[in-house]
Amino acid sequence: MSKKILNLMAWHFHNFWGIKLNSGRIVGIVEESKESEVTDAEGLFGNLVTEFGWRVRRLVEEEDEMRNVAQVQAEAFHIPVVFFNNLFLEFFKAEVLAALLYKIRNSPPNRYACLVAEPTHSSDSDPLVHQRLVGVVDITVSTDKDVLDHLEGAEEYLYVSGIAVLNKFRRQKVATVLLKACDLLSLLWGFDYLALRAYEDDSAARKLYTNAGYRVVSGDPVWMTTWIGKKRRILMIKQSSLCVSLVK
Repeated sequence: MSKKILNLMAWHFHNFWGIKLNSGRIVGIVEESKESEVTDAEGLFGNLVTEFGWRVRRLVEEEDEMRNVAQVQAEAFHIPVVFFNNLFLEFFKAEVLAALLYKIRNSPPNRYACLVAEPTHSSDSDPLVHQRLVGVVDITVSTDKDVLDHLEGAEEYLYVSGIAVLNKFRRQKVATVLLKACDLLSLLWGFDYLALRAYEDDSAARKLYTNAGYRVVSGDPVWMTTWIGKKRRILMIKQSSLCVSLVK
């Protein structure tokens, strides 16, 4: 790989992802990508991961795309109500969009990222041409002491949240690819640990995260759940598999 290409890749990492890498580090990442076949054929200039017919990239900060992200997350997390459900959904969507805008405007590019999943191919007759985004996940640098207590030697970690997939595309590996992109981002940003929370009784989500390498380390205290009627959440953590393989 020529020095000119390596320098161009380093420029891209610094300006788009907010990190600085030397040419040697880039070679290591590229070689790792070849082995795992995770990164797409376009290299690291757009998509983080391409697999199972989906590709994951960073959100483009344009109004239509941000509204699509809010749509995906709102549909995934909105709890239907008997009366005025559509109205409440629109209010919830507006709240999700406002929160997204706040995080984008107030977070450095190497401290927060919204990653989106879309199909690798689509035809003119495909409805996804107009609504390409099928999945979303947020990843944020965090310092929550309750989590750090389980991460030996770490001062910060990446917190994975807001993972959502449109109903029509669930059970098609979209969430799996989103989680792999989070893994790769942990390498690019230099973090060894990722953490997330899931509901204890959500067996499908727990299986997804377990298969991705996460393990349960704690749960909400009783006073936060049983006593006040809230569903109990569990904390799951993992050490980035890409970081581990790079060290080896």
